[in-house]
Amino acid sequence: MAHLRYGLAVHFKIYPITFALALLFYIDHEYADEVEPSLRRLVRMVFTKKKILFGVTSLAVALALTLGFYFV
Repeated sequence: MAHLRYGLAVHFKIYPITFALALLFYIDHEYADEVEPSLRRLVRMVFTKKKILFGVTSLAVALALTLGFYFV
């Protein structure tokens, strides 16, 4: 549900970049307990399935709304 709201926020220009980092860090907050400092851990934290799905869905909603309103 958050990805749909984020897509709407991007479409309506309600400061999407401000909220993007907070949402992305909250999506997989269970990784915060790990202490292993490495580049591999950082990449695993940034590119998880949930975060990629969030990004793709938000982009699709924003693009669909933009195209929909453009052709109306």
